[in-house]
Amino acid sequence: STAVSSAVVAASSAETGALLTAITEIVAVADAYDAMVSRKGMPVREAMAELKREAGAQFDPRIVKVFLALLEEV
Repeated sequence: STAVSSAVVAASSAETGALLTAITEIVAVADAYDAMVSRKGMPVREAMAELKREAGAQFDPRIVKVFLALLEEV
């Protein structure tokens, strides 16, 4: 039915929007880290501390937490 099709499209659009938002936030954290370390020559630990300071203000704190955890593993 048309109503079911419209509901599926709306749900799909919402999921796509959420996915794009998450991707944008991940790229923002990765780009900021790259800019600090690669382009400005900031020490890794200092860049990590800066990301922590900006978590919740400039960056999604959940993304920063995962990003920093991944950096600790490398």
